[in-house]
Amino acid sequence: MREGLAHLAERGYLLAVATGKSRQGLDRSLAESGLDGMFHASRCADEGFPKPHPEMLEVLMDSFGSRASAP
Repeated sequence: MREGLAHLAERGYLLAVATGKSRQGLDRSLAESGLDGMFHASRCADEGFPKPHPEMLEVLMDSFGSRASAP
């Protein structure tokens, strides 16, 4: 997975995590896996409305200046 994420980052993709984990749980998981420096942003369930509510993704997209588009 690390190689795949690095490949995307090298190509200029902004990487983010939206998770049902708590902030403490995500930070611990990223540190233990060595992925803590790979993501530009993250949003956790204890920071707003949990999934399946779209708020986590909306906040992340706003932070990148991105908008959702219809398929």
